[in-house]
Amino acid sequence: MKRFIMVSFLAAQVAAIGCTPDSVVAPLADVPTADVRADAGAADAGTVDAGTDAATRDAGTDAGTPGDSSSGDAADGSTGDDAATDDAATDDAATDAPACPAGTTLCGGDCVDTRSSLSHCGACGSACAPANAVGACVMGACTVASCNAGRADCNAMAADGCEADLNASATSCGRCANACTFANAAGACTAGTCGVGTCNAGFGDCDADQSNGCETSLTTTATACGACGTSCTLAHATAGCAASACAVAACDTGFGNCDTTAANGCESPLNTNANCGACGTACAVGTRCSNGACVSSCPTGTTFCADLNICVNTSSDLSNCGACGTACPSPANSAATCSGGACGLTCTAGFGNCDGAAGNGCEVNLNTAAAACGASGRACALPHAVAGCA
Repeated sequence: MKRFIMVSFLAAQVAAIGCTPDSVVAPLADVPTADVRADAGAADAGTVDAGTDAATRDAGTDAGTPGDSSSGDAADGSTGDDAATDDAATDDAATDAPACPAGTTLCGGDCVDTRSSLSHCGACGSACAPANAVGACVMGACTVASCNAGRADCNAMAADGCEADLNASATSCGRCANACTFANAAGACTAGTCGVGTCNAGFGDCDADQSNGCETSLTTTATACGACGTSCTLAHATAGCAASACAVAACDTGFGNCDTTAANGCESPLNTNANCGACGTACAVGTRCSNGACVSSCPTGTTFCADLNICVNTSSDLSNCGACGTACPSPANSAATCSGGACGLTCTAGFGNCDGAAGNGCEVNLNTAAAACGASGRACALPHAVAGCA
């Protein structure tokens, strides 16, 4: 119908200006004109547009045919092609689409307000669904309306929703920006409460007080050396801790750690001829160690024993009684004595040296011996009886 109107309009215009029929766009039957005759020997003859209008000559085929003038099929193509006139102008999808009220946008067949729609916030298909939260679309921007229990939007960014877990986050424990920080330790958050997570290497929470973190150095503390409760105790020494192992901090006066082993402390007295005043300082033959110094003279009343490098009182020294190297024995039921350079003995209570010999000690039990009842020489004699001692 539209083609017919257009052709009639053009024919009228041609008649008005006295043009020849060849310049008029061909009607539906494609009446033979000069242009049609020129096309007849080519492939365009009788060709029709199968896709759009079966009664209309194919503009695309005419355009490339020899002898086709710009006033012939070119005009025919611009007027007779249904694709440009019928489909584009009349069947436009925008013309068929429903009109949406002001302030709304057509999204998937529905008119929505993208300023407040959770499914189309700011634009069609842009859903507002922040994580761990209830979202809200405000003026086309997705925001967090409320957080789920135990969650918070600490960075004020709706894109990641309520990102902070207030029950477990060491940087936002119980509330935003509440960091769990402890001395020498990594903090931890449990059920919204801060606590010591793990101690740094070399430190321990030995006082069980989390407020001061891991307060004890396990590498240098003698009472917690390597672990809480591991205390260093060394013989004749003040104990220390180095690299989590017990060490000698200082030796007691008169002792030295001559074997350089911390485990046995300061094991060596420093008043011997082998270690006189210091480890490894030995006194020469003929001298002795006195108060940490090697000397060659002895105090008055003493004798220098060269084999032992010591000065002794041979009048009373049990190991050197009367002479260097003479030791007094300790017989049975007695204690050895040295008096005036001679060995003797002292009987244990209840015993006596009734035979006067030192070699066999105090051989008689004065509590039971009838021949020495209570003392040496006191014999029990009773008439008409066998005497005993009790």
